[in-house]
Amino acid sequence: MKLSLHKRPDSLLIEACELAPRQSGAAHNQSQRGVARYRIRIANVWYRQNLIVTPQGVQLWEVDDGGALALADFQRLADLEQEVVILGLGNPAQCKRLGLPPPAVTQPLMRKRIGLETMDTAAACRTYNALVGDGRRAAAALLV
Repeated sequence: MKLSLHKRPDSLLIEACELAPRQSGAAHNQSQRGVARYRIRIANVWYRQNLIVTPQGVQLWEVDDGGALALADFQRLADLEQEVVILGLGNPAQCKRLGLPPPAVTQPLMRKRIGLETMDTAAACRTYNALVGDGRRAAAALLV
């Protein structure tokens, strides 16, 4: 299915999300252990770090890749004042392992009545683009 978006000139969209090519060294060993990592292209720049993307810009998101998202992580997302946060939890295996974040840590979003959707990172990129292309105020918090 091809999705046709009306790109808004004031919105930053995710151009690509794909599994990163294998690398040598420690990154290669990590990939061999079954931890496939994404890379994401935004405005012709490739990122291999965890990111927060809004229509206004990209921020690096320094969170624990082990899946221990904390209250402070969700407070940072709530401070963005978006309608919805799309949480990309990595590849489908990581997503299944991490599951939904506990309500105790998502309280900052709930207090501000900001929606939260969780899915694998590739799906989160597509969903973010669809929402932003439709003029919605969305943020994508992406674990790669």
